[in-house]
Amino acid sequence: VMVAGFLTGRGGEQFALKRKDYDPIKKSLFIDKSLEEVNGKVTIKGTKTGATGEVFLPSAIASILEKHLEEITDKSPEALIWTTPEGNYIKRATRYSWFNPARDSLGLSWFRWHDFRHTAGTHLKNAGADLKDLKTLQRQTSDRVAMIYNHTNPERLKGLAEEVNKKVVVSLEEYKNKSEIGRAHV
Repeated sequence: VMVAGFLTGRGGEQFALKRKDYDPIKKSLFIDKSLEEVNGKVTIKGTKTGATGEVFLPSAIASILEKHLEEITDKSPEALIWTTPEGNYIKRATRYSWFNPARDSLGLSWFRWHDFRHTAGTHLKNAGADLKDLKTLQRQTSDRVAMIYNHTNPERLKGLAEEVNKKVVVSLEEYKNKSEIGRAHV
């Protein structure tokens, strides 16, 4: 779950990842496929948009993934990163059988697995990613859709106001120092 909040992949992309998709040197995952489930039958297909790409993880999150790979994931390059105890794909019903109770116990019954994708987009935006970065990392084909996956928060808005304030203070000081009128009115 920790990795999902920082991985821009869709649920099907996350659960189709294999050990070979992780690069421990770059701390990145390569997303090029998606698990699709229809009537309980699992198939692996390309991503929803057909776009593929490398997603870089924050080092702290990469460490969590590396511990999982070392302790839980089979050593084969073809091994799925996240599996059932039997080593099978995690189907939607199985995922929600453990996710929903954990989510509900935190009072977050409204939160869906797909919301992790929004969380990841928001983390990236708040860290300074521009629209092109977001589209690339989320493998989106349109600006409009990429913008759906990132949100703002009060702390970010307050921080932006403080950044503007720094510029206002500097401008007012410059105005005050350069102008007789400015000294009289400021």
